[in-house]
This record gives sequence, C-alpha cells and structure tokens, in this order.
Amino acid sequence: MSQDKLQLSLLTALESLPGTAEGGLGLAVSGGIDSMVLMHTVADLVQSGALERKVRVLHLNHGLRPDSAEDGELVARESGQRALELSLGTIDVAGRHAALGGSLEAVARDLRYAWLMERAREFGLAAILTAHHAGDQAETVAMRLLRGTGLLGLGGIPERRPLLRGSPVILLRPFLEVGRSAIEDAARSRSIPFREDSTNTDLAHRRNLVRHVVLPLARVDDAALDTQLATLGHAVQRTDQRVRRLGRHLAHTLFSEAVVDGDRATQELSLADLRSLPVELAWSVIDQAGRSVCPDLPPLPTRILVPLLTESERPLHLEVRRDLHIDVDPREVAAKIRLVHSLPPGEGTEDWTPRSLALPGSVTIPGHEGTIDADLEDAATPSHSPFEQWLSPRVLTGALQVRRPKIGERMEAFGLGGTKLVADLLAEGGVHADHRFSYPVVADDEGILWIPGIRAAERCRIIRHEPPLVRLSWRKA
Repeated sequence: MSQDKLQLSLLTALESLPGTAEGGLGLAVSGGIDSMVLMHTVADLVQSGALERKVRVLHLNHGLRPDSAEDGELVARESGQRALELSLGTIDVAGRHAALGGSLEAVARDLRYAWLMERAREFGLAAILTAHHAGDQAETVAMRLLRGTGLLGLGGIPERRPLLRGSPVILLRPFLEVGRSAIEDAARSRSIPFREDSTNTDLAHRRNLVRHVVLPLARVDDAALDTQLATLGHAVQRTDQRVRRLGRHLAHTLFSEAVVDGDRATQELSLADLRSLPVELAWSVIDQAGRSVCPDLPPLPTRILVPLLTESERPLHLEVRRDLHIDVDPREVAAKIRLVHSLPPGEGTEDWTPRSLALPGSVTIPGHEGTIDADLEDAATPSHSPFEQWLSPRVLTGALQVRRPKIGERMEAFGLGGTKLVADLLAEGGVHADHRFSYPVVADDEGILWIPGIRAAERCRIIRHEPPLVRLSWRKA
C-alpha cells in the first residue's frame, strides 16, 4: 500500500511538468533511505511503462565524511541493477567553505545545485527530483518558528520551483505530502538498501535537534502535528506568492534606477516609504530589489528588516553578502535606503558606454569578439538563427543603440506573456553571473529589443510581412 501511495504521489507531481515525455528526469540520490526509495519507485514506474521519460540518477560526494565514498558505491550498484543511467560527482565543500566563509550547509547547497544544473544542461533534464517528505516539511516550519520568522518564513518547502533562479529546470519534490512512515514501510517491505549518514544524529546541528528531540516530544500530544504544519506551510505559500508579486511591483516602482559608478551600482528608496509598508511587504520589496541586482541571491532573512524599520538616528551599514550591502543615514533631510551592489571585475568599466547603432550600421562590442550589425532587407523568409533577429521598422521608438542591461531591467520577452528580469533571461541562456551586466543588448528609447543569442522582445514579433525589415545580427570574429 505504501508503494502504491508513493507511485501515485510521484505521477501526480510529474503531471505538472510540460509535455508527456519531453525532457528527462534527474534523481538526486544521496544513498539515504528517502532518496533510495525514490530511485526504486521511479525505476518501478519506468519498468512498468507508466513513466516514459528518460531517467538519470545523480549522486554527488560532498567529501564531508570519511566513509562518504561508500554512499556512491551503493547508489552505483543499485542504479545499475535497475538499469538506470548514472552520473557521479565529487566536490570539495570544506575547501570552498574555508575560502568563502558563511554557513557550511549553505555552501554545500549552492555547490550541489550548481552541479545538478550542469548535469541538467548536459543531459537535457527538465526536472531534478528530490525525496523531501512531510517530515522534512514539518522540520523546516518548526525550525523557522524556533529561530524567529515573519509570516512568509512559515511557508516551508515548496513542492516545485526553479532549480536556480531564472532557470527553466524544475526542482520537484514529489513526496512532500508523504509521511516518513510510508517511506520506511516501502524500504522495509522491499528490502531496499540504504546508507545512514552519521552526521544526521549529531544534536549539535539544529535540524537534528528538531528532528530527534523537539518534534517527537510535540507528537506525543498531537499525532497529526506534521500534517498541521504542512497545511500551515501551504496556506502561507499562497499568501507568499501574492505578497511577492506586489513586492516585485513596488520594488520596480519605488526604487530608483541603478546608478553605476566604477565597480558599484546603487539604487535608492525613500526610508519613509519603506516604513509606511506592512512588515512582510517591506521585506518583499527589499528582497525583490536585492534579487534584481543579484539574481542568485537567496531569500533575505527577516532580521535584515529590524534595524531598517526601527526609528533611529544612527547610520546603518548592513552586509547582506560580500557583493551586496544596505546603507541608511536617517539624519539626511530626505532619508534614503541605498542598496549597493559591488559589480564583478570589468562590469562597471567606463568603456562600456551605450553606442549608437545606425541603420544600416555596425557596432563593435566592448569586451566581446565581433560586431552587431543592423540592415534593412527585403527578405522573403527571415531566418531563425539565435544570432539574427528580424523586426518591422514600425515598432522602433527612437534610434537604435547597443548597450549593457541596466540593473534590475525587465523585458517583455517574446512568447512569455509578461515581463521578466533581463538577468534571469541571461541566466537561462547560460551566461555566467559575472558577465550578465556586461552582456550586449540592442535597444531603442522604449527598451530592449534583442538580447543576442538569448531572446527577443515581444514587440519584435512580425505580424504582417511587409518589407523592408530590420535585420539585426551578431557577427562574431
């Protein structure tokens, strides 16, 4: 019965993915009981013909335990027996943590997600599946309650989200409403082997303390605790989505356009305007503004807001992370919050100023090989090369120019039915974070028309083919 429930949960979750058999599935398998049961459940569905997508098992050795190599050996053996393709990887989490500082868990997570994203691109995977279950959801909500969080922090773990911000690859958690007991029953009834991670019993880690001490004590008086916490999480997630949409709109409206000075980009917001907002909405505005300049920024902790919203005459300097900080000086006549982003080397150089693009004409791209050309042509059938874009001259507003994206700039991308951060579009196109604000775009007075090799704006859509047409092209050296 547990196995039937697991299969149903998995198939139901997969229905949310686009297509019927398009794009493969990556299974993040650590070797623990949860992920091993996930792997065998997926293998059963593949074997029965109920799942037609290609499947690849993904195992990453973090190198944090002396016996961690044995985890990979188990995953390799079991995936081979089930005829599933496998990718193994190793990362030096401890070394990266020593270099970067911060939370070891956060460094491990960031490196793991980056590795999973690389495998998704390499093998054409539409989604990465993990084995998080209802118990994990309860732990997450409980930890945030104990740590102290605002309303939105109680949202817990979403069932699905982009693997990385702006990525088309989905991170999917099909077992999120399945209790741990169902997973344990499946492992026991089918004799599925798994590895025990010794660090999972170390009570020095807060999650382990919540898992092994706090929640078991709470369940003595309330057996339905996990379900209740999960229900709370779902309700808050729905509220969170609405608040984030409004926060994104207000961040775009209230924050000034970024001013680049050397290697720093600064946006400003009236301190009085921020303090006039409800706390959760104020948090969302700051969070969304931060993400507009740092697309890979994790959600900001709500404690960031406490000094911002507290009436004080003392100047504040808040380090969000190494490349992003917030400055506030309440003593100013019209006090401002300044969001300061340190640009990667070369991003703020003065030689990358907008260049006029004549029609016809060419522009050499600073820091890139080749040129961008603009021509008027009577093409019978415009090509569909990613390095060419055709559009009607009637949609142009003012002169053409080649420039870099503005901090937080959005574009109504072709076929999306709405606007999206240009930084996110560049991330989806595989442009490294260090180069997203020096990547060339073609724009007019209204905004970006074309991100070469990535995406065109919706207004480039040719509704009636009436030559001549404007042909934009990126001619590489």
